[in-house]
Amino acid sequence: MKRLTRLIEGMGKETEAVRAARGELTLQEWNRYLTALYNVKYGLHDARIALQGAVNRLSAGKDG
Repeated sequence: MKRLTRLIEGMGKETEAVRAARGELTLQEWNRYLTALYNVKYGLHDARIALQGAVNRLSAGKDG
């Protein structure tokens, strides 16, 4: 859970950095890159939610 949280935070920082400055990227490249970063961030968030569900189940002593 902690590793996923750190990854999500890191992706958030990268997203903010990219939003602040496009650099040498064309608008299309920048949009594709930013979209990919958001997709990764949301995917990591979904993974964290799934893992939390398993943790909750195991803490409650239930099987699947």
